[in-house]
Amino acid sequence: MAFQGEKEIVNTLSSTDLQLSSPFRTPLSDMSRASLGFYRLKWEIGFRLKGPNSWTRKTRKRLAYERWVSSHVKGWFRFLLWRLGVRAHFKATVEGQEYHVRNAAERRELSDHIKQAYQPSPFEEERRGEQAGILRFSFRGKNLVFPYDGDRYSTSTALKEFFINEPFAGLEVEGMDVVDVGACIGDTPIYFSLKGARRVIALEPYPATYARGKQNISANGFDDKVTWLNEGAGSTGWMKLTRAETNLWANAAPSSDGQDVRFNSLKDIISRFGIGTAVLKYHGEGSEYQFLEDASPEDLAHFPQIALKYHYGATPIIRKLKSAGFTITKKWDLHFSYNQASSSPRYEAGLIIAKRSAK
Repeated sequence: MAFQGEKEIVNTLSSTDLQLSSPFRTPLSDMSRASLGFYRLKWEIGFRLKGPNSWTRKTRKRLAYERWVSSHVKGWFRFLLWRLGVRAHFKATVEGQEYHVRNAAERRELSDHIKQAYQPSPFEEERRGEQAGILRFSFRGKNLVFPYDGDRYSTSTALKEFFINEPFAGLEVEGMDVVDVGACIGDTPIYFSLKGARRVIALEPYPATYARGKQNISANGFDDKVTWLNEGAGSTGWMKLTRAETNLWANAAPSSDGQDVRFNSLKDIISRFGIGTAVLKYHGEGSEYQFLEDASPEDLAHFPQIALKYHYGATPIIRKLKSAGFTITKKWDLHFSYNQASSSPRYEAGLIIAKRSAK
């Protein structure tokens, strides 16, 4: 299937003069030593206060769990005393099942049931081996299947994030084209399709992740709605990316012996696919800054709704979008994490949804 300007663009990009060491550039690479030191100090404080293993997050999770236990477990107070060291026999009921706890093994059995009830899986699961299986669930009346092999946690986390938490629910995609950059294993293109998108142009640069996504798109019957491309976005050019899949949130790092993958600017995407008006979702693991820096206000005007994940702070993203006439309608609180595989491992990340008023 050919798109507008396809041949001309491919011929231009084939030039070795445009071969890039990396189309990614984060603000960290341009910071002065003083600014970089301040960023790292801010990140260290934020990581300890808001990071995935911070004491505040652990405390909030623990308190939420204890509140749930006190409301849903009959005999919870005796259960609490046992945990505090009072080993008196007791009875407790969870989801209509009664337990008589007299020893540590019976107490663990009760505890396992409570944890399972507290964090029920929203998916049905079919195991096909020790590390392989399929996650099944229904979304908007459509039964979906997502296989996994050795990465059940990553797969289920991604599916929960997009289909259960629905961070993109604020986007109005019905009858619209959607450009989905960083489409991972096909979860977000399928999500947008089921929300009524006319077509989804989906770009996933990492070859192994792209291959999984292609299987998921076909297995769930969305080949006619999703244009699935082993490409990325940032600056126009090419980059070698590893064929090995280490995780579903791959870092933006080139590989000397990987596969050549094409990258597109926003202008490339608009011209190549004949974009008139569309919704843009962008998750580029740090390339978002260069991508927006290269985008003109005229380019951005094609996308009155934008959802964008940022990884090194929101300030330059917000400044750019506001200067192009956008209003920030939602901004998730920053979270701090560390990805040792990334060239810039300290993440200060979040999600922005912005909309542009029609003139």
